Amino acid sequence: MEIPLFGKVLNCLRSSRRGRFRSRAGQFTAIGILTVITGGSTAMTQADCEVAQSTFDTDLQFMKQQHAPTHVRLMPSRYVELRRAARGLSCSGVALVAFDGLRYRPTSWSGVPLVAFDGLRYRPAGWADDPGLSFFVPELARILGVSLATATDVFLIGAVLLALGFGLLGLLLTAQTKLGLRIGLVAFLLLTIVELVAGDVYVMNAAPAIACVPWILSFTSRRKLTVGMLLTFGVTGVLAETANLFRSNAGTGLLLFALVLAAGVYQIKPTTRVLLAMLLLLSAAFPGLLFRELYARRNVFLEHQPGAVLESGRVHPFWHSIYIGLSYVKNSDVPGYSDEVAAAKVRALRPEATYTSPEYEQVLKRETFKLAKRRPFLILANLFVKLVIVSFFFLCAANMGLYAARLARKPAWLELAFWLALTFNGLFGVLVLPRPQYVIGLIAFAALYGVYSIEFAAIQPHLQGKLIWIKKLLFVGPDGHRLGWRAL
Repeated sequence: MEIPLFGKVLNCLRSSRRGRFRSRAGQFTAIGILTVITGGSTAMTQADCEVAQSTFDTDLQFMKQQHAPTHVRLMPSRYVELRRAARGLSCSGVALVAFDGLRYRPTSWSGVPLVAFDGLRYRPAGWADDPGLSFFVPELARILGVSLATATDVFLIGAVLLALGFGLLGLLLTAQTKLGLRIGLVAFLLLTIVELVAGDVYVMNAAPAIACVPWILSFTSRRKLTVGMLLTFGVTGVLAETANLFRSNAGTGLLLFALVLAAGVYQIKPTTRVLLAMLLLLSAAFPGLLFRELYARRNVFLEHQPGAVLESGRVHPFWHSIYIGLSYVKNSDVPGYSDEVAAAKVRALRPEATYTSPEYEQVLKRETFKLAKRRPFLILANLFVKLVIVSFFFLCAANMGLYAARLARKPAWLELAFWLALTFNGLFGVLVLPRPQYVIGLIAFAALYGVYSIEFAAIQPHLQGKLIWIKKLLFVGPDGHRLGWRAL
């Protein structure tokens, strides 16, 4: 019996021989990489692959909606990008065939990741955004056989809950007083709620820190290198850089935190500290190297598609965000926090510049500096107001921990590690916009700082009387110690 897809299979194979992929070995290598990432491959049927204005218009209608059809908050524009990435993964698929002695038959389906199809043309997925969500969610929807909205909920909620589980397990290893354990449980649960309310890719600013910081701190008193240390730093590097793939620099604060602790707090030999730092950086490089291979495979596919939009240079829109962020203090030069405000400015000065391209960013960089020279007080007013609001978020998240930090000073290197991570994550609010979802990384590190400040104070016998009001607030009895905290 003839297989309906057989003609399409042969066409796909002929097209791949003409250069869609560099070689058969390279094709199977790329499929192997994706199999390792996703844990397997399932058949995917093509849908909406014909060039049609109606498909493009349907995406525009989704973009105009106030909310995406997900339970977790997600920007409508980002949901549209996921739709296009899922469509691109399906439509770029190549059917792998096997010969059973009688006929050829399709065995599996391998799409090209990070390719988007908007109904009119192919282009890179995650346009003007970080590509992580556009890669993982369509793959998850394909594997589980669920809708894109369901896959988005499963992925984001799963990331938050997994971070909570690993973080709580690490807390059990580090908190050696009842007060520290109880305040940690409350803080972790509140942080989980904050993450779920923020939703979108913003959860990646907090989830890796919640999962890894307790484990990193659990080894501070060890004097010898252990397998646990190696695993912790390896996983921390991978998770931090993976978070960066979802939102630019979302995991950089965690990397800085781990590097400072390895350099100054860990009591192992200096050569071993260097080994840990190298392991952290090498493991952080792995996700980027893997995605570089995926970019190469995607670009080869796009080069062979008529009318496809090719990538003009991958840059995260940095100056775009800073420019429209100057609208926080009302002014006539930057009238509002909207992508269209920045795009209109660039169109007026350089119409040929592609949205979020390097040329686009250069125009906004020059305009920002021109505005700083012409209206310096506008820049200062924005920075001051944003700093005040970001500081308020920090005070709310750290709360009782600041009181405990004054009672018992922690080692200088530990303080430096926390404050470096706090400062870096606070820059998102100071330079762009002090919205809670933008500074959720700061909120997470501030809460962790408060938890471990209280824990460190709770192990000091002479401070028990000064902590009695916190113990009563959390219903902790006078016997506050569990097992005796390992001193830093």
